Amino acid sequence: MLRRLITGCLGAAVLSAAGSAEAHAIETSLEAFRNNHVLLLQSSFGNGEPAQAALVSLVPPGGEPIPVGRTNSKGQLSFALPRDAHGEWDVKVDGGPGHRDYLSLPINRGQADLNRISDGLRPPPPDRLSAWLIAWPLVGAVGGLMGGCTALLLGSHRRRLP
Repeated sequence: MLRRLITGCLGAAVLSAAGSAEAHAIETSLEAFRNNHVLLLQSSFGNGEPAQAALVSLVPPGGEPIPVGRTNSKGQLSFALPRDAHGEWDVKVDGGPGHRDYLSLPINRGQADLNRISDGLRPPPPDRLSAWLIAWPLVGAVGGLMGGCTALLLGSHRRRLP
């Protein structure tokens, strides 16, 4: 009886501490055509599944995102770069919450330099207050579960008097 109770409490604690959903990172590659004016983008999740219908945008230096289209069922999209593009542009692939990829793409006179592509724009990290507000319910739930299990364990022992 006691073994089952301990095993159940430990199992519940492990399950409550684990995340309920695992985010899939998006991996993106670019290939150039027509003198590096046209790019073929290929995006897939970490498990190899194509990132279907992901919104792809170009972000000029210091500018607003320019939507260029959505990936097809194979996770692919081809698009032309603006002829007058110059500088460090970002390619943003948005497959939904937790499913984004950012690439930094050097462009000179509308031509991409794929030899210098790198991870680009990153969303700002949450401030400390936001992190605490997100983590606090999980800490409370695990603490409450462990306290309840401890009370059950202590209550299940009978004190034997001589």
